[in-house]
Amino acid sequence: MNINNSGATTSIKGKIPMDENEEEEIWRKYQAREEEIERKKMVVKEKVQQRLGYAEEATRSLTQTLEELEIMGDPMRKEVGMLRKKIDMANRDIKSLSQSCQKKEKEYKEILEA
Repeated sequence: MNINNSGATTSIKGKIPMDENEEEEIWRKYQAREEEIERKKMVVKEKVQQRLGYAEEATRSLTQTLEELEIMGDPMRKEVGMLRKKIDMANRDIKSLSQSCQKKEKEYKEILEA
């Protein structure tokens, strides 16, 4: 708290008399410091916004890449499924033919022995 007496201001805390010029100088320094802090805040805010923009752009790019990979993967899955079905059918045919062949060999051996 300051007390003003006849053109000079006295600080109660330190009881040091200050004239108006000193008080104005202190006020200007305080305002300059506040402005500097505000400028630094703005710079930091701009940097954060810029990095956030980069992160959002990277996210969009990765999302697009993921979608493209999924699109590419879908036809491959279908092809793999079709190939598996064909392999299963071929295996069934081979098993059937193998059993038929074994029967014929057995019949042939029986005929030869007779």
